[in-house]
Amino acid sequence: GRDAAGRLAPLLAGTGVVVSAVNSPGSAVLSGETAAVDALAADLGAQGWRVNRLRVSHAFHSPLMEPMLADFERVAAGLTYRRPRIPLVSTVTGRPIAPDAGYWVRQVRESVRFDQGVRFTLDQGVRNFLEVGPHSALAMAITETAQAADVPVAVAGTMRRDDDRPERVLAGLAAAFTTGLAVDWPAVLGHPAARVPLPAYPFEHERFWFASATAVDAAALGQRSAAHPVLGALVDLTPDAGVVLTGRVGTGLQPWWSGHAVFGTVVVPGTAIAEWVWHAGAQVDCPEIVELLLESPLVLAGRAARRVQVRVAAPGEDGTRAVTVHSCADGPDEEWVCHATAVAGPASGDPGEPLTDWLPEGAQPLDVTGAYDALEEAGFGYGPGFRGLRRAWRLGDDRYAEVELPEAGAGALIEPAVLDAAMHVGAVEADGVAAMPFEWRGARLYATGATALRVRWRPLGPHAFRVDVADT
Repeated sequence: GRDAAGRLAPLLAGTGVVVSAVNSPGSAVLSGETAAVDALAADLGAQGWRVNRLRVSHAFHSPLMEPMLADFERVAAGLTYRRPRIPLVSTVTGRPIAPDAGYWVRQVRESVRFDQGVRFTLDQGVRNFLEVGPHSALAMAITETAQAADVPVAVAGTMRRDDDRPERVLAGLAAAFTTGLAVDWPAVLGHPAARVPLPAYPFEHERFWFASATAVDAAALGQRSAAHPVLGALVDLTPDAGVVLTGRVGTGLQPWWSGHAVFGTVVVPGTAIAEWVWHAGAQVDCPEIVELLLESPLVLAGRAARRVQVRVAAPGEDGTRAVTVHSCADGPDEEWVCHATAVAGPASGDPGEPLTDWLPEGAQPLDVTGAYDALEEAGFGYGPGFRGLRRAWRLGDDRYAEVELPEAGAGALIEPAVLDAAMHVGAVEADGVAAMPFEWRGARLYATGATALRVRWRPLGPHAFRVDVADT
């Protein structure tokens, strides 16, 4: 919330813990003895505060630093100081830095007021910020401080954790350039370069992907059409022995997969595999996923296609059927890989209460503008077709969201992209931590074709959650 430091002040009395940094109106850092900080963190967490422990070597910016100040001042006094050519704004005073040893001694002991430094630069007319460092740690704090001051800003980073590619720095430069900053391109490229003029007409944002040149009518091969964008054919095994659905998957055949990447590798989303199981189960009157376990990712390398096989076994005594999802490279002697095992069952129960009054009173809106940047920092890259999270709210541990399919669907029971977006609300305010669901239980579709969803996301434990979705 707003003025986190002010709200914390009365809670710190007598604890020995101090506010060591105020990064934005809604973010503060506490410092002190380990036991005292741990106890206070537990109390704050019980009161509903979002608490995150920082990994540091010392209790910087707190009274615990005082024993070293005298020695540090003697060392600092032996240095020669000059006023910097580029103005440096202090995060202690919120004003330009004084070129003397005393300032640096204060900087070790006193609280960091990053928010005041940002506000000072805003008052000077600065509207563009570039964070230079090994990871983007303060971009959100800059944005929140500017929002509190009702000042529009553009914030770009340069590097990210576990990504030392030159392209990452160039991406930050490109982001800064798109905000209107002048860039010395010859210095960047190492040689002069000419601008390429854009077309004079507006882009229509339409896609004209080549259709597969190898499409064959399933009936001509003695199979049935499965009426599915990936699983094009269905084979009935001997009576009551189940069915097999087959198809081919790849970014060359279905370009939309390229918008779903994990640590830079294109991976078919788990929601797509769940939809395949739903579709396969529906062919034998088992439309409910009793359980689904994702065992290995279905990786799409380049534009190479992979053959996909979804096998539904004969029914068991309870009417459920085992389902497996395999793929292999598009060749005659390639090895099949199991990606998922599942149990599909007959329809059970009803959908329960509709989510017509799905947003409870008191739910607080969440800022989702940086959600996909945070997911990308956590290793999950989503292209435009998968960025469906529009709005989100929070009430206690429960989260609520509205998601929409950004691009036209391909005709699945439920488009994997919009269902995947329903999971993204769990990453909002997750402090850079995100995860992909690998086990599903009791998943049932009651309607098909939805392109906009209302979502209720409820945690059931440290690594489990329930998701209810309804079309709008």
